[in-house]
Amino acid sequence: MKLIPFIARRVFQAIFVLLGLSILIFVIARVMPGDPARVAVGARAPEWVVERLREQMHLNDSLPVQYWYWLSDALHGDFGISLVTRRGVARSRHAGSRWTSRVLVGARFCAYRPPVGNRSANTRSRPRAGSQTYVFP
Repeated sequence: MKLIPFIARRVFQAIFVLLGLSILIFVIARVMPGDPARVAVGARAPEWVVERLREQMHLNDSLPVQYWYWLSDALHGDFGISLVTRRGVARSRHAGSRWTSRVLVGARFCAYRPPVGNRSANTRSRPRAGSQTYVFP
């Protein structure tokens, strides 16, 4: 099997998988009970505030139009505003990336550490410099 056609086919299939996942995520977000605009502004907010937010969030449009707005914004990196923190979702996501990178570095270290220990354990010589690989940190 040739490598270039294989990779091209996989990328082509991945586009459809990502499109299907985006539709699934959008539908799950829309079938949740309650009005997103009412949840965002609170139960005691006046009706005109709720209606204005519905217009801003395109909730008065049909589902395909809402999906189009949602997908185009997501492809441009605009993931909206968090209803909890009232900040941009992209900003909140970047705030936690420092800790995520630390966890990833630790996971990589743990993933590559056992083979080093196995190599060291398979040598029949007496302990020498580098024998600290016998003990998992």
